[in-house]
Amino acid sequence: MKKAIYWILGGLFGLFGFIAGALIRQPQINKLKEQVKLLQKDNRRLLALVNGQQQEYQNLLVEHKALKALQFRKKAKSNGLKKTLLCNMPSEHISCCC
Repeated sequence: MKKAIYWILGGLFGLFGFIAGALIRQPQINKLKEQVKLLQKDNRRLLALVNGQQQEYQNLLVEHKALKALQFRKKAKSNGLKKTLLCNMPSEHISCCC
């Protein structure tokens, strides 16, 4: 009979200790929950920022390719004009490359 009482008292003290420990730590748990919410909000903000920068990078890349193509066309046109001028210029020293 004594052993049963010890077991019951031990269980009650253990349960009381568990509940007391949970109540004592509740402010820390609440603080950590607030920190998690803040970090999740900041994470969403950073992801939006990264997505914006990625879109800006893609736009700049498209613009760069367009400018490169335009520069290539201008250079080809310039080279063609030089070739035309050299071939049409009457001179004894320049041989026509056409």
